Amino acid sequence: ILGASEGKFMPKAGLWLNRVKQTFGVLLLGVAIVLLSRVITDSSMLILWAALSVGTGFWLNQWGGKWRIVWRSGAYMLLIWGATLLVGAALGATDPLKPLDIVTRSSLASQTQNSHFKTIHSVAELNENLRVAQQQNKKVLVEFYADWCVSCKIMEKEIFAQSDIQQQLQDWVLLKADVTQNTAQERALQQQFTIFGPPAVLFFSDGQELANSRLVGEVTKTQFMGHLQKYAP
Repeated sequence: ILGASEGKFMPKAGLWLNRVKQTFGVLLLGVAIVLLSRVITDSSMLILWAALSVGTGFWLNQWGGKWRIVWRSGAYMLLIWGATLLVGAALGATDPLKPLDIVTRSSLASQTQNSHFKTIHSVAELNENLRVAQQQNKKVLVEFYADWCVSCKIMEKEIFAQSDIQQQLQDWVLLKADVTQNTAQERALQQQFTIFGPPAVLFFSDGQELANSRLVGEVTKTQFMGHLQKYAP
């Protein structure tokens, strides 16, 4: 149809096309920040999002035409959101969608610490903890975790930091297999159980992994609780 109409229905190149290119440029900057969030996990991420929001707001405010009031409204919203992100960064928050949330990274770390997870990095450390747990007649939960794993952080916050989950796990030995650095020992630990990457949760009893018990990938709190009840002592 476009060919037969000799391009009559095609929009003409002009200012709008430049706006489209610039918009995709802004989106690519957003993608870059998302990728950086796999490596940078502190509140400095909020500063990057704030810079993008404020810069986009000033850029959008320069748009004119009959939709000028729309562009200016969007610009003001972006500027306000950018300022909110800066406040959140100053408070130590790490979630750009909840910059003023009380649950910051530090408080989350405190909650996780209270759940008595012990960090390990090697097969030898795991075997030693399994041996001690077997002597104490306790079951063992091993969480494979990495700082760059987004799903791991979600599970840390929505599952392992929850008081009812911690209550359910109080009689377990809790181990966190931290594979953030991807060292030879950490790779060997993953290969020992054919774990291709975090998150993964393994359950042990009497020094052996319980059959068909492992959870691979991100799960919800409800799914985890239902799965845990099958193996609770």
